[in-house]
Amino acid sequence: MGKVRVPAGSVVDAAVELIDEQGFEALSLSAVAAVLGVRPSALYNHVESLDDLRSRVAVTATERLTDAISTAAMGVAGLAAMRAVAEAYRAFAVDHPGQYSALLRSSPSTGELDRANARLHEVFVSVYKGAGLVGADAETAARRARQTVHGYVTLQHAGAGGADHAMFDQLVEGFGRILAPSSADD
Repeated sequence: MGKVRVPAGSVVDAAVELIDEQGFEALSLSAVAAVLGVRPSALYNHVESLDDLRSRVAVTATERLTDAISTAAMGVAGLAAMRAVAEAYRAFAVDHPGQYSALLRSSPSTGELDRANARLHEVFVSVYKGAGLVGADAETAARRARQTVHGYVTLQHAGAGGADHAMFDQLVEGFGRILAPSSADD
């Protein structure tokens, strides 16, 4: 049997697909190798270890979440933008449960993961800046909103929060109190 070449990037893509289908707990080098139809040793050309793969999956999941919420915020402002971001955040967790779980797992912090998280945070900051907040006010409001949405979605993801849309809507409406009066009605 000849060597099978694994294209760059396909290891992380296969891992992401695996965890969305089977759950984060299914992530192992041998499971990813099986998805790719290669021996586990072939993966070491692309990742150093299972921890390295987990970190790469966390980066990919964070980038995909950032893309989803950023896209949702395009073309809207004020509370409508915050609502769009919050709904997209929640939808990502529902549509991609394995990736969302990857965000919740402790991964060794890497520069790449730190940068991905900073980009995610910046989407929240942009929403508040677009609503008229500046400087530290925008940063603080963004941090609070992200932590609140993340907490709610994480509880829901774990099965502890149910799918109470009315409560989620109330949570998002609360963000309007922070916005500049002219944009809170958007």
